[in-house]
Amino acid sequence: MPIGLSFSSTANDSLSVFGRNCVSIELSSLPALGFATEPLPTRDGFRFTLTTLLSTLLTDAEQMFGPRDLSYTPVGIEFYGDRPYIWYPGNNKHISIILTDHSRQDTSQAIFQLAHEVVHLLSPTGGANAPVIEEGLSALFQERANQIYNLNLRLVSKPYIVATELANELLRGQPDIIRNLRKKEPTFSNWTPDFLVSQANISSSLAVQLCEPFLDFETRIK
Repeated sequence: MPIGLSFSSTANDSLSVFGRNCVSIELSSLPALGFATEPLPTRDGFRFTLTTLLSTLLTDAEQMFGPRDLSYTPVGIEFYGDRPYIWYPGNNKHISIILTDHSRQDTSQAIFQLAHEVVHLLSPTGGANAPVIEEGLSALFQERANQIYNLNLRLVSKPYIVATELANELLRGQPDIIRNLRKKEPTFSNWTPDFLVSQANISSSLAVQLCEPFLDFETRIK
């Protein structure tokens, strides 16, 4: 059962906090691993949680692919359903990361999924229109986390595997190309085939595939 946090007021006595009317809030009581911490034996910090790992992963992603769009604010991690994604609570440029319900009790899966979604924090758009290049880089970063944190997991979805292969073609021989491209156009979904051909020295056929909306690509590749 949800934990009910109730605040109420009468019609004649409107209650507000910081200018916002109080409402009834229900918090889920479903258990989730990866959030409780404890001091390190050295007493100079705390053990990692998914929250602090999010910070580490985001820093790594920015170093590899360029800085995130600071007009959006990541606000946390939630668990629901059978597919991870980001969403925008309140439509006010806040971003929450949804991890799968299964990963509530599987920290390896949670870290694996979190690494993928972190890359989507770099150039969010408020919608679900990521191109193939963004999903390919997200999957590559996910595989990197798999190796670093010894998660013993692997990509199994064919569209994501193919997207990583296409992203690797772009990166081959030019490891800084994503940072350089994002200095000129920070938002992945604004990249066009002409932009990639002229700025990244790749074939037009590869550029077209990298700029295809991933939802269309996923339907075509399955």
